[in-house]
Amino acid sequence: MSEASQALQKIARGTGIVFAGTIILMFFGF
Repeated sequence: MSEASQALQKIARGTGIVFAGTIILMFFGF
């Protein structure tokens, strides 16, 4: 369970960074 939770946290962090990056790019794009 601990290993799975750590993997999910890493995935969540990665997706969060990508999501924030896309939003920032959209703001600068417009």
